[in-house]
Amino acid sequence: MIGSGKSDDANLPAALKDLAFEYSEKEFQLSTGPDQVLLKCGNELIDKVAYETYRPGPATDSRGWQLEPNSLNSVANDQAKNWCYTGLPILSEINLYGKNKVASSGRENPLCTFMALPYLHINDQQAVLIEGINFEQTLKIAADALKGDFAISELTIWALRDQVITPGVAKTIADLYLNNIEKLYHSKTFTVIDWNHAVWHFAWAVSNLYRNGNDAVKAELKVAYEDAITRPKTLDKFELVAIDNILSHEILMGDAHDMGHGFAQRHIVVLGNPDYVQSYEEYLENKRSDFSINMINFLFNAKNFFSNLFS
Repeated sequence: MIGSGKSDDANLPAALKDLAFEYSEKEFQLSTGPDQVLLKCGNELIDKVAYETYRPGPATDSRGWQLEPNSLNSVANDQAKNWCYTGLPILSEINLYGKNKVASSGRENPLCTFMALPYLHINDQQAVLIEGINFEQTLKIAADALKGDFAISELTIWALRDQVITPGVAKTIADLYLNNIEKLYHSKTFTVIDWNHAVWHFAWAVSNLYRNGNDAVKAELKVAYEDAITRPKTLDKFELVAIDNILSHEILMGDAHDMGHGFAQRHIVVLGNPDYVQSYEEYLENKRSDFSINMINFLFNAKNFFSNLFS
């Protein structure tokens, strides 16, 4: 077993119980690749895992690499798809591993991306395209949401970040970004979503739209993009995750998780598709009031308080 992670023995596979020895991260580290790990008994090779590249990205050195828990055998661990990176955007930095610490050394590993974030795709725009979006009405929803003072105000643009857009749509999004990004630093927390989350998600949205856009789209987004790539350094937390999502040449796309997917369905207008809101007016009818948002926050905080009290 490599590392010094703490796990519940009752949930461990038999092969990982009663270990005879354990490596710490100070004694054993892997390069960014190509590299391999060999397990030998004397001169006999028991198993090996080889890889070409560790996930490229500006925050790579702060990430761990792990085998997903259902693949702890000599056959499944040879498949690259069964390996994943620690430090997930939602799970890794909400006071679990400390400020900006993305790898999980000394603690139980978080869930693999493809287990925790089923709607997340890497460099695969075709997998996330939504057919028939009414951008005019969706951007009205985005503008309305940004009038609020909560840290979820920017997420309509985030939900649109991987779609194919026109230069006109790009200009509207750039204006919304430049006119609103600063006020997000003073936005109200909504459950676990605070101003840090708001700022880097808005910057992530602009970065994806710019990198996926054609030359005309990039021209409209250029000023906003140049601003967006500076935002990670302004964060109190999430900095390394923000760097990886905003600056890495791997583009992370899609609604990521159930909460993101549900939000997109309530804020993106797709006429004739019952999975999505059908009009700006329907959005307004179903829009949460400030009172309901504050009540959700109250109940969320109360639940956490009593859970911590009796845990």
